Amino acid sequence: MSTTSPRAEFLQHLRSALADGSFVRLVLGKPRTGQMLVKLTAELVATARGTRLQLHYRERQRDLTKPATAATIVAAFEEHVGTALGSAHLYTTAGLWQFELNKKGEARLTRGRGLAPAAAAPVPHDRVKHRVIAPADAPWLRTLGLAGEDGCILTDATDKFRQINRYVELLLPLCEQAGLGRKDSVRVFDMGAGKGYLTFATWHALTATLGRRAEVTGVEARPELVELCNAAALAARCEGLGFVSGRIVDTAVPAADVLIALHACDTATDEALFRGIRAGAALIVAAPCCHQEVRPQLRAPAELAALARHGIFAERLSDMVTDSLRALLLEAHGYSVKVFEFIDAGHTPKNTMIAAVRRAQPDAAAAAKAQAEFTALKARFGLDHQHLETLLACVAPEEPQA
Repeated sequence: MSTTSPRAEFLQHLRSALADGSFVRLVLGKPRTGQMLVKLTAELVATARGTRLQLHYRERQRDLTKPATAATIVAAFEEHVGTALGSAHLYTTAGLWQFELNKKGEARLTRGRGLAPAAAAPVPHDRVKHRVIAPADAPWLRTLGLAGEDGCILTDATDKFRQINRYVELLLPLCEQAGLGRKDSVRVFDMGAGKGYLTFATWHALTATLGRRAEVTGVEARPELVELCNAAALAARCEGLGFVSGRIVDTAVPAADVLIALHACDTATDEALFRGIRAGAALIVAAPCCHQEVRPQLRAPAELAALARHGIFAERLSDMVTDSLRALLLEAHGYSVKVFEFIDAGHTPKNTMIAAVRRAQPDAAAAAKAQAEFTALKARFGLDHQHLETLLACVAPEEPQA
Protein backbone atom coordinates (compact mmCIF):
# COMPACT_ATOMS: atom_id res chain seq x y z
CA MET A 1 0.00 0.00 0.00
CA SER A 2 1.31 3.43 -0.97
CA THR A 3 2.15 5.77 1.89
CA THR A 4 2.22 8.83 -0.38
CA SER A 5 -0.31 11.46 0.66
CA PRO A 6 -3.08 12.47 -1.84
CA ARG A 7 -1.56 15.95 -2.12
CA ALA A 8 1.94 14.67 -2.80
CA GLU A 9 0.62 12.16 -5.35
CA PHE A 10 -1.36 14.88 -7.14
CA LEU A 11 1.74 17.08 -7.28
CA GLN A 12 3.68 14.17 -8.73
CA HIS A 13 1.11 13.73 -11.52
CA LEU A 14 1.11 17.49 -12.17
CA ARG A 15 4.89 17.70 -12.49
CA SER A 16 4.99 14.63 -14.73
CA ALA A 17 2.29 15.98 -17.05
CA LEU A 18 4.07 19.29 -17.41
CA ALA A 19 7.37 17.51 -18.10
CA ASP A 20 6.22 14.87 -20.60
CA GLY A 21 3.83 17.03 -22.68
CA SER A 22 0.58 15.36 -21.60
CA PHE A 23 -0.61 18.45 -19.69
CA VAL A 24 -3.86 20.02 -20.96
CA ARG A 25 -5.33 22.11 -18.15
CA LEU A 26 -5.29 22.64 -14.38
CA VAL A 27 -8.36 24.16 -12.72
CA LEU A 28 -8.23 25.21 -9.07
CA GLY A 29 -11.60 26.00 -7.52
CA LYS A 30 -13.93 25.59 -4.51
CA PRO A 31 -13.20 29.06 -3.02
CA ARG A 32 -13.04 29.41 0.73
CA THR A 33 -15.26 31.91 2.54
CA GLY A 34 -13.86 35.43 2.61
CA GLN A 35 -11.17 34.80 -0.02
CA MET A 36 -10.79 37.13 -3.03
CA LEU A 37 -9.60 34.36 -5.37
CA VAL A 38 -12.52 32.40 -6.84
CA LYS A 39 -10.85 30.28 -9.52
CA LEU A 40 -7.41 29.77 -11.03
CA THR A 41 -6.86 28.12 -14.41
CA ALA A 42 -3.55 27.04 -15.93
CA GLU A 43 -3.64 25.90 -19.54
CA LEU A 44 -1.83 25.52 -22.81
CA VAL A 45 -3.10 28.10 -25.32
CA ALA A 46 -2.52 28.56 -29.03
CA THR A 47 -0.87 31.73 -30.34
CA ALA A 48 0.33 32.88 -33.73
CA ARG A 49 3.82 31.69 -32.74
CA GLY A 50 2.82 28.29 -31.38
CA THR A 51 1.59 27.35 -27.92
CA ARG A 52 2.39 28.67 -24.46
CA LEU A 53 1.33 28.19 -20.85
CA GLN A 54 -0.69 30.81 -19.02
CA LEU A 55 -2.34 31.36 -15.64
CA HIS A 56 -5.76 33.03 -15.40
CA TYR A 57 -6.82 34.33 -11.97
CA ARG A 58 -10.53 34.96 -11.46
CA GLU A 59 -11.08 37.13 -8.41
CA ARG A 60 -14.31 38.51 -7.02
CA GLN A 61 -13.63 41.97 -8.40
CA ARG A 62 -11.29 41.43 -11.34
CA ASP A 63 -9.68 38.93 -13.69
CA LEU A 64 -5.93 38.70 -14.29
CA THR A 65 -3.91 36.66 -16.78
CA LYS A 66 -0.17 35.99 -16.63
CA PRO A 67 2.26 33.95 -18.74
CA ALA A 68 3.34 30.81 -16.91
CA THR A 69 6.00 28.14 -16.71
CA ALA A 70 5.81 24.61 -15.32
CA ALA A 71 7.37 25.90 -12.09
CA THR A 72 4.88 28.76 -11.61
CA ILE A 73 1.94 26.39 -12.20
CA VAL A 74 3.20 23.98 -9.55
CA ALA A 75 3.82 26.93 -7.22
CA ALA A 76 0.27 28.20 -7.80
CA PHE A 77 -1.17 24.85 -6.69
CA GLU A 78 1.03 24.73 -3.60
CA GLU A 79 0.20 28.33 -2.63
CA HIS A 80 -3.56 28.42 -3.16
CA VAL A 81 -4.96 24.92 -2.61
CA GLY A 82 -5.58 24.60 1.10
CA THR A 83 -5.70 28.37 1.68
CA ALA A 84 -7.93 30.25 -0.78
CA LEU A 85 -9.15 27.23 -2.74
CA GLY A 86 -10.15 23.68 -1.89
CA SER A 87 -10.02 21.62 -5.08
CA ALA A 88 -7.88 20.93 -8.13
CA HIS A 89 -8.68 19.20 -11.44
CA LEU A 90 -5.73 18.13 -13.58
CA TYR A 91 -6.64 17.33 -17.20
CA THR A 92 -4.07 15.38 -19.20
CA THR A 93 -4.13 13.29 -22.35
CA ALA A 94 -3.73 10.21 -20.14
CA GLY A 95 -6.32 10.92 -17.49
CA LEU A 96 -8.15 13.31 -15.20
CA TRP A 97 -6.96 13.65 -11.60
CA GLN A 98 -9.23 15.28 -9.02
CA PHE A 99 -7.89 16.51 -5.69
CA GLU A 100 -10.32 17.83 -3.09
CA LEU A 101 -10.28 18.95 0.54
CA ASN A 102 -13.42 18.53 2.65
CA LYS A 103 -14.55 20.90 5.42
CA LYS A 104 -12.29 19.15 7.91
CA GLY A 105 -9.28 19.62 5.63
CA GLU A 106 -9.11 15.90 4.75
CA ALA A 107 -7.76 15.24 1.26
CA ARG A 108 -9.10 12.87 -1.39
CA LEU A 109 -7.61 12.00 -4.78
CA THR A 110 -9.63 10.32 -7.55
CA ARG A 111 -9.03 9.54 -11.19
CA GLY A 112 -11.34 10.04 -14.17
CA ARG A 113 -11.29 9.36 -17.88
CA GLY A 114 -8.46 10.41 -20.16
CA LEU A 115 -8.76 13.24 -22.67
CA ALA A 116 -8.29 13.02 -26.41
CA PRO A 117 -4.72 13.94 -27.45
CA ALA A 118 -6.11 16.71 -29.69
CA ALA A 119 -7.18 18.60 -26.61
CA ALA A 120 -3.58 19.05 -25.54
CA ALA A 121 -2.60 21.42 -28.32
CA PRO A 122 -5.42 23.70 -29.42
CA VAL A 123 -4.85 25.40 -32.76
CA PRO A 124 -6.57 28.40 -34.30
CA HIS A 125 -9.52 27.71 -36.62
CA ASP A 126 -8.91 28.25 -40.34
CA ARG A 127 -12.05 30.39 -40.62
CA VAL A 128 -12.00 33.49 -38.44
CA LYS A 129 -15.38 34.46 -37.00
CA HIS A 130 -16.54 37.96 -37.76
CA ARG A 131 -16.83 40.09 -34.65
CA VAL A 132 -18.10 43.63 -34.28
CA ILE A 133 -15.17 44.24 -31.94
CA ALA A 134 -11.89 42.89 -33.25
CA PRO A 135 -9.35 42.25 -30.46
CA ALA A 136 -6.61 43.85 -32.55
CA ASP A 137 -8.56 47.13 -32.61
CA ALA A 138 -9.52 47.12 -28.93
CA PRO A 139 -6.48 47.36 -26.61
CA TRP A 140 -8.88 47.78 -23.66
CA LEU A 141 -9.63 44.04 -23.91
CA ARG A 142 -6.06 43.43 -22.77
CA THR A 143 -6.05 46.05 -20.01
CA LEU A 144 -9.28 44.53 -18.64
CA GLY A 145 -7.73 41.06 -18.61
CA LEU A 146 -9.86 39.57 -21.42
CA ALA A 147 -6.99 39.26 -23.90
CA GLY A 148 -3.38 38.21 -23.47
CA GLU A 149 -0.25 40.15 -24.33
CA ASP A 150 -0.48 38.74 -27.89
CA GLY A 151 -3.96 40.26 -28.31
CA CYS A 152 -5.76 36.90 -28.41
CA ILE A 153 -8.91 36.45 -26.33
CA LEU A 154 -8.19 34.20 -23.36
CA THR A 155 -9.93 30.84 -23.16
CA ASP A 156 -11.70 31.72 -19.91
CA ALA A 157 -12.92 34.99 -21.44
CA THR A 158 -14.55 33.62 -24.62
CA ASP A 159 -18.08 33.67 -23.16
CA LYS A 160 -17.62 37.23 -21.91
CA PHE A 161 -16.21 38.30 -25.29
CA ARG A 162 -19.22 36.71 -27.01
CA GLN A 163 -21.53 38.61 -24.67
CA ILE A 164 -19.71 41.88 -25.39
CA ASN A 165 -20.07 41.43 -29.14
CA ARG A 166 -23.73 40.44 -28.86
CA TYR A 167 -24.34 43.57 -26.80
CA VAL A 168 -22.69 45.79 -29.41
CA GLU A 169 -24.63 44.07 -32.21
CA LEU A 170 -27.82 45.07 -30.39
CA LEU A 171 -26.65 48.54 -29.36
CA LEU A 172 -25.57 49.84 -32.78
CA PRO A 173 -28.98 49.66 -34.53
CA LEU A 174 -30.62 51.11 -31.41
CA CYS A 175 -28.23 54.07 -31.58
CA GLU A 176 -29.18 54.59 -35.22
CA GLN A 177 -32.90 54.40 -34.38
CA ALA A 178 -32.36 57.01 -31.67
CA GLY A 179 -30.66 59.33 -34.17
CA LEU A 180 -27.29 59.20 -32.46
CA GLY A 181 -25.43 58.44 -35.68
CA ARG A 182 -26.22 61.99 -36.82
CA LYS A 183 -24.78 63.64 -33.69
CA ASP A 184 -21.18 64.83 -33.53
CA SER A 185 -20.91 64.03 -29.84
CA VAL A 186 -22.80 61.53 -27.67
CA ARG A 187 -23.07 61.61 -23.89
CA VAL A 188 -23.59 58.27 -22.10
CA PHE A 189 -24.11 57.20 -18.49
CA ASP A 190 -23.69 53.53 -17.54
CA MET A 191 -25.32 53.02 -14.16
CA GLY A 192 -23.83 50.19 -12.11
CA ALA A 193 -20.86 49.66 -14.43
CA GLY A 194 -19.26 46.85 -12.39
CA LYS A 195 -16.00 45.68 -13.94
CA GLY A 196 -16.67 47.95 -16.92
CA TYR A 197 -16.65 45.39 -19.74
CA LEU A 198 -19.82 46.69 -21.39
CA THR A 199 -19.01 50.31 -20.56
CA PHE A 200 -15.80 49.99 -22.57
CA ALA A 201 -17.77 48.20 -25.31
CA THR A 202 -20.24 51.11 -25.46
CA TRP A 203 -17.40 53.60 -25.79
CA HIS A 204 -15.83 51.47 -28.53
CA ALA A 205 -19.10 51.12 -30.47
CA LEU A 206 -19.69 54.87 -30.48
CA THR A 207 -16.13 55.95 -31.26
CA ALA A 208 -14.58 53.20 -33.37
CA THR A 209 -17.71 51.93 -35.17
CA LEU A 210 -19.99 54.98 -35.43
CA GLY A 211 -17.13 57.48 -35.52
CA ARG A 212 -18.69 59.81 -32.94
CA ARG A 213 -17.01 61.67 -30.13
CA ALA A 214 -18.27 60.05 -26.96
CA GLU A 215 -18.29 61.11 -23.33
CA VAL A 216 -19.01 57.89 -21.47
CA THR A 217 -19.29 57.84 -17.68
CA GLY A 218 -19.49 54.58 -15.75
CA VAL A 219 -21.11 54.89 -12.33
CA GLU A 220 -20.16 52.22 -9.80
CA ALA A 221 -20.62 52.02 -6.04
CA ARG A 222 -17.41 50.07 -5.35
CA PRO A 223 -14.40 52.46 -5.32
CA GLU A 224 -11.90 49.69 -6.03
CA LEU A 225 -13.65 48.86 -9.32
CA VAL A 226 -13.77 52.55 -10.25
CA GLU A 227 -10.01 52.77 -9.68
CA LEU A 228 -9.41 49.59 -11.68
CA CYS A 229 -11.52 50.73 -14.65
CA ASN A 230 -10.05 54.23 -14.74
CA ALA A 231 -6.55 52.73 -14.79
CA ALA A 232 -7.56 50.40 -17.63
CA ALA A 233 -9.10 53.26 -19.62
CA LEU A 234 -5.97 55.36 -19.17
CA ALA A 235 -3.68 52.49 -20.16
CA ALA A 236 -5.73 51.80 -23.31
CA ARG A 237 -6.00 55.53 -24.15
CA CYS A 238 -9.80 55.53 -24.19
CA GLU A 239 -10.33 59.27 -24.55
CA GLY A 240 -13.69 60.39 -23.19
CA LEU A 241 -14.23 57.31 -21.01
CA GLY A 242 -14.19 57.63 -17.24
CA PHE A 243 -15.65 56.09 -14.10
CA VAL A 244 -16.99 57.70 -10.93
CA SER A 245 -17.88 56.27 -7.56
CA GLY A 246 -21.49 56.49 -6.42
CA ARG A 247 -24.86 54.81 -6.09
CA ILE A 248 -27.45 55.02 -8.84
CA VAL A 249 -30.03 56.54 -6.52
CA ASP A 250 -27.65 59.38 -5.56
CA THR A 251 -26.18 60.09 -9.00
CA ALA A 252 -27.36 63.21 -10.79
CA VAL A 253 -27.71 62.87 -14.56
CA PRO A 254 -28.25 66.45 -15.79
CA ALA A 255 -28.36 65.47 -19.46
CA ALA A 256 -27.68 62.30 -21.42
CA ASP A 257 -28.15 60.90 -24.91
CA VAL A 258 -27.89 57.30 -23.71
CA LEU A 259 -28.51 55.77 -20.31
CA ILE A 260 -27.50 52.18 -19.70
CA ALA A 261 -28.21 49.92 -16.72
CA LEU A 262 -26.98 46.39 -17.27
CA HIS A 263 -27.70 43.99 -14.40
CA ALA A 264 -28.53 46.66 -11.82
CA CYS A 265 -30.05 44.71 -8.95
CA ASP A 266 -33.75 44.88 -8.05
CA THR A 267 -35.09 48.45 -7.77
CA ALA A 268 -31.74 49.92 -8.83
CA THR A 269 -32.97 49.23 -12.37
CA ASP A 270 -36.02 51.40 -11.66
CA GLU A 271 -33.78 54.16 -10.33
CA ALA A 272 -31.66 54.03 -13.49
CA LEU A 273 -34.73 54.09 -15.77
CA PHE A 274 -36.01 57.08 -13.82
CA ARG A 275 -32.69 58.91 -14.30
CA GLY A 276 -32.88 58.25 -18.04
CA ILE A 277 -36.44 59.55 -18.34
CA ARG A 278 -35.66 62.64 -16.25
CA ALA A 279 -32.60 63.35 -18.41
CA GLY A 280 -34.62 63.01 -21.62
CA ALA A 281 -32.25 60.32 -22.92
CA ALA A 282 -32.79 59.43 -26.57
CA LEU A 283 -31.97 55.81 -25.76
CA ILE A 284 -32.37 53.81 -22.55
CA VAL A 285 -31.02 50.26 -22.38
CA ALA A 286 -31.51 48.03 -19.33
CA ALA A 287 -30.87 44.38 -18.57
CA PRO A 288 -32.66 43.88 -15.21
CA CYS A 289 -31.79 41.28 -12.61
CA CYS A 290 -32.61 40.26 -9.04
CA HIS A 291 -36.33 41.06 -9.22
CA GLN A 292 -37.41 41.24 -5.58
CA GLU A 293 -39.92 44.07 -5.16
CA VAL A 294 -42.99 42.51 -6.84
CA ARG A 295 -42.59 38.90 -5.68
CA PRO A 296 -43.80 39.42 -2.05
CA GLN A 297 -46.76 41.50 -3.28
CA LEU A 298 -47.86 39.21 -6.11
CA ARG A 299 -51.41 37.91 -5.77
CA ALA A 300 -52.28 36.06 -8.97
CA PRO A 301 -55.93 36.17 -10.10
CA ALA A 302 -57.94 32.96 -9.62
CA GLU A 303 -57.65 31.82 -13.24
CA LEU A 304 -53.84 32.14 -13.05
CA ALA A 305 -53.39 30.70 -9.56
CA ALA A 306 -51.86 27.49 -10.94
CA LEU A 307 -49.06 29.53 -12.53
CA ALA A 308 -48.03 30.90 -9.13
CA ARG A 309 -48.56 27.71 -7.13
CA HIS A 310 -44.94 26.62 -7.37
CA GLY A 311 -42.17 28.90 -6.18
CA ILE A 312 -40.10 28.80 -9.35
CA PHE A 313 -43.12 29.68 -11.51
CA ALA A 314 -44.18 32.45 -9.14
CA GLU A 315 -40.67 33.87 -9.37
CA ARG A 316 -40.69 33.84 -13.16
CA LEU A 317 -44.17 35.32 -13.24
CA SER A 318 -43.14 38.15 -10.93
CA ASP A 319 -40.09 38.82 -13.15
CA MET A 320 -42.34 39.09 -16.21
CA VAL A 321 -44.83 41.33 -14.42
CA THR A 322 -42.03 43.60 -13.12
CA ASP A 323 -40.44 44.14 -16.53
CA SER A 324 -43.83 44.50 -18.25
CA LEU A 325 -44.71 47.29 -15.82
CA ARG A 326 -41.37 48.99 -16.50
CA ALA A 327 -41.90 48.77 -20.27
CA LEU A 328 -45.40 50.27 -19.97
CA LEU A 329 -44.16 53.18 -17.86
CA LEU A 330 -41.45 53.93 -20.41
CA GLU A 331 -44.09 53.95 -23.14
CA ALA A 332 -46.28 56.24 -21.03
CA HIS A 333 -43.36 58.68 -20.78
CA GLY A 334 -42.64 59.01 -24.47
CA TYR A 335 -40.65 55.94 -25.51
CA SER A 336 -41.06 53.13 -28.01
CA VAL A 337 -40.05 49.96 -26.19
CA LYS A 338 -38.75 46.52 -27.16
CA VAL A 339 -38.10 43.65 -24.75
CA PHE A 340 -36.00 40.76 -26.03
CA GLU A 341 -33.34 38.20 -25.17
CA PHE A 342 -29.95 39.76 -24.59
CA ILE A 343 -27.82 36.63 -24.93
CA ASP A 344 -28.46 32.89 -24.75
CA ALA A 345 -29.40 31.81 -21.22
CA GLY A 346 -26.62 29.22 -21.40
CA HIS A 347 -24.12 32.07 -21.01
CA THR A 348 -25.99 34.13 -18.43
CA PRO A 349 -29.42 33.81 -16.75
CA LYS A 350 -29.66 37.62 -16.76
CA ASN A 351 -30.67 37.67 -20.40
CA THR A 352 -33.65 40.04 -20.75
CA MET A 353 -33.02 43.43 -22.31
CA ILE A 354 -35.38 46.42 -22.28
CA ALA A 355 -34.57 48.93 -25.04
CA ALA A 356 -36.44 52.24 -25.13
CA VAL A 357 -36.04 54.80 -27.94
CA ARG A 358 -37.57 58.22 -27.36
CA ARG A 359 -40.30 59.04 -29.87
CA ALA A 360 -39.44 61.83 -32.29
CA GLN A 361 -42.92 63.29 -31.76
CA PRO A 362 -45.21 63.04 -28.71
CA ASP A 363 -47.97 60.45 -29.01
CA ALA A 364 -50.57 61.24 -26.38
CA ALA A 365 -52.82 58.35 -27.38
CA ALA A 366 -50.02 55.78 -27.09
CA ALA A 367 -48.93 57.23 -23.75
CA ALA A 368 -52.46 57.13 -22.35
CA LYS A 369 -52.98 53.57 -23.53
CA ALA A 370 -49.73 52.44 -21.88
CA GLN A 371 -50.62 54.18 -18.62
CA ALA A 372 -54.04 52.51 -18.58
CA GLU A 373 -52.49 49.10 -19.25
CA PHE A 374 -50.00 49.69 -16.44
CA THR A 375 -52.78 50.52 -13.99
CA ALA A 376 -54.80 47.46 -15.05
CA LEU A 377 -51.84 45.07 -14.84
CA LYS A 378 -50.83 46.35 -11.44
CA ALA A 379 -54.37 45.90 -10.13
CA ARG A 380 -54.75 42.48 -11.76
CA PHE A 381 -51.87 41.10 -9.71
CA GLY A 382 -52.79 42.95 -6.52
CA LEU A 383 -49.68 45.12 -6.37
CA ASP A 384 -49.56 47.94 -3.84
CA HIS A 385 -46.56 49.74 -5.27
CA GLN A 386 -43.92 49.69 -8.01
CA HIS A 387 -40.70 51.64 -7.50
CA LEU A 388 -40.42 53.27 -10.94
CA GLU A 389 -44.02 54.47 -10.68
CA THR A 390 -43.26 56.03 -7.28
CA LEU A 391 -40.20 57.83 -8.65
CA LEU A 392 -42.09 59.06 -11.71
CA ALA A 393 -44.96 60.51 -9.67
CA CYS A 394 -43.35 63.95 -9.99
CA VAL A 395 -42.79 63.66 -13.76
CA ALA A 396 -45.73 64.09 -16.14
CA PRO A 397 -46.05 61.52 -18.94
CA GLU A 398 -44.57 62.68 -22.28
CA GLU A 399 -42.76 65.52 -20.49
CA PRO A 400 -39.26 64.38 -19.40
CA GLN A 401 -37.01 66.92 -17.74
CA ALA A 402 -33.91 67.71 -19.81
